[in-house]
Amino acid sequence: MALQFEPNGNLIVGVHDATIQEIEATFAGARSGPRRIELFRQLLAYVAELTSLPIAATIVIDGSFVMTSVQEPNDIDLLLTFPKWTNSALAFNRNERRLTSHRLVAARYDIDIVVAREGSVAQRMWESFFCDVSENWCLQFGWPIPTRKGIVRIMS
Repeated sequence: MALQFEPNGNLIVGVHDATIQEIEATFAGARSGPRRIELFRQLLAYVAELTSLPIAATIVIDGSFVMTSVQEPNDIDLLLTFPKWTNSALAFNRNERRLTSHRLVAARYDIDIVVAREGSVAQRMWESFFCDVSENWCLQFGWPIPTRKGIVRIMS
């Protein structure tokens, strides 16, 4: 099903499922600026590395990248959720930590990540938080505070 948007260009509030191809077409397509296209290229590289891990992660894209009214997002924000049986990010091996460390991922890919366990209170809290549009964007676009938006879960 195609992603559904509000008149202001934000996704309808909630978690939307989309393939990486749908994400590219919607948020980094031919009419996008160079920054969006570069961020999407970084996202592809990161997702390729992350999906090579032996532990499957669910990836949710949030932030200004999923706001079509923002022409040049600063970065991409992601929520990674790992299965309940995963002990913690600290239990990952060195290669896995490289892909789940906020600092290392931000430096290499220009992506901000937060990590939570699947079905946890933290996951629900982050998903709710990431549906809030920042006050800066609300002020820039003249939207009421608070304004909420949808986020996108990458489907394979």
